Amino acid sequence: MSTQPSYAEVLHLVEQLTPEEQARLVVELRERSQGFGMWKERADLADPELYVLRLREEDAHHATGHVKTPEEYLAEIQAWDE
Repeated sequence: MSTQPSYAEVLHLVEQLTPEEQARLVVELRERSQGFGMWKERADLADPELYVLRLREEDAHHATGHVKTPEEYLAEIQAWDE
């Protein structure tokens, strides 16, 4: 069983990276710590534009499948803020 490297050891390794690799590491660590890394694993988010369009399409309809009127849609959005 291996032990976890110390902060000093990790820092030393990071210092061996090129500036571009260090920047890439910072971005990846930030994404992972903020939870965004999990989105890469979701197949339904492979095409973000299509995903958003699908969500908008679903939000524009009632559970029965009927299209909401603009007034119904706006009232629902306003209710989210309450």
